[in-house]
Amino acid sequence: MADLGFAQVRRGILEHLASGRLSAIEFSAYVTMILLADHRTGKWIGSAETLAHYLKIHRRGVQRTLESLEQKKYITRHRTPGRHGNYPITIERYFRRTPVSPKAVSRDASVTEKAASVTQASGVLEVLQETQLQEKSRADHRRAVHTPEVVRQIEAKQNRLAKEESVRREARVGAPPATGVSVRPGYHEFKALRAAGRIPPTMEFGDWLVQRGFDRHCDSPRFSSGGAA
Repeated sequence: MADLGFAQVRRGILEHLASGRLSAIEFSAYVTMILLADHRTGKWIGSAETLAHYLKIHRRGVQRTLESLEQKKYITRHRTPGRHGNYPITIERYFRRTPVSPKAVSRDASVTEKAASVTQASGVLEVLQETQLQEKSRADHRRAVHTPEVVRQIEAKQNRLAKEESVRREARVGAPPATGVSVRPGYHEFKALRAAGRIPPTMEFGDWLVQRGFDRHCDSPRFSSGGAA
């Protein structure tokens, strides 16, 4: 049985399972052998019968599974013809762990520190580049806003809106009613036009109505030359 501790398993093996390259039983057998293998050599001394004990399936099924894994280059079996029992099985692409010397640990720590410094410097450089790109984008936007073509478009839109507002104001205040429309002008409209000097001060409300084609009859007060009666 393998020693206690841990074993590394490549995450890419999950893609083989998801794509159907490995069946569920083949995946289980392969990972079980990785956990049972010697971490120094990547080999497991076992057999179909031993593996069947862990997988809780028949030995014949495990034999077919081992044959399939070997055909797919996941393992290599080193069997001796005529012999039965356990035999070496090499786990292909196994993560082998070797003892690490203090000098190697110190070297790895130095490399890790340098890598961290490089990573930090890269992060600062990325922030500076991002800031420069944002400043360039804002500058391009400001230049685009103040181009002569944009200014002409804005002025044309403002002039068009001003003309439309003038037409609407004229229609509300002084324009005669459209043909077929029987909306009668109001007394307040008459007062507004008279105050603006667009109606003679001597004209009265009834005369103004007649001039515009409406009935003279109105209950509003009459004007004289001196103001309201």
